[in-house]
Amino acid sequence: MKVNQVPAYVLHTRPYKETSLLVELFTRQYGRVTLVANGVRGRKNSTPPRQFVACLVSWVGRGPLFTLTDCELAPSMGLTGDRLACGFYVNELLMRMTQPLDVHDYLYEIYAGTVEALAGDGPMSVALRKFESALLQECGYLPDLTCNGETGEPLEPDLCYEFRTERGFVPSQRLSGDTVWYGATLTSIYIGDFRARKVREAARKIFQAALRPHLGDRPLASRELLRPVSSGRVLGS
Repeated sequence: MKVNQVPAYVLHTRPYKETSLLVELFTRQYGRVTLVANGVRGRKNSTPPRQFVACLVSWVGRGPLFTLTDCELAPSMGLTGDRLACGFYVNELLMRMTQPLDVHDYLYEIYAGTVEALAGDGPMSVALRKFESALLQECGYLPDLTCNGETGEPLEPDLCYEFRTERGFVPSQRLSGDTVWYGATLTSIYIGDFRARKVREAARKIFQAALRPHLGDRPLASRELLRPVSSGRVLGS
């Protein structure tokens, strides 16, 4: 297999043998791909692949482990500070929720937009919620945000609902609480309108609940990096 100049982003790198790297890519045409970048560590004039920078990648091999032959990086400032922590979270979700060589064209476009948004000066929480929504939808785990989970009827804007993993959103006897939301709020999440803080906060809790059963017992390593961000109300505000 020989592949030339495929659009990609680097999700993760780690040392391999004495001078090489293992590189986890997310590509438009091939989904997640693992490559060996030979001799890039410690070598002068080498340009190791960088996370959160768009690139064109070429490789050869039969897989599942391919050999990197070329990587052209686009000009970029990359991510720093809290935005870098958010980027690590997005990358880890992709690696845990998708399978190697499964193609996700739509999700690739959303990921590219998420990186661009995090590199800008817009709200980080909006970028994260949009990505989580797209990831859950692409994997088939996004709850139905339009219907009563008991009757199948459309949600009423002024009624309260709570999320049940096995059924979706069902009418709630409570009028407030951390797991109770108005139908109007759920509709805003469904159409991707995250301008209101209460909608972003509701989406964060709902998406985390929907993701949890599919992430396994091992906690997300990026959660530790996100704790200071979350304590500053950035993720939900």
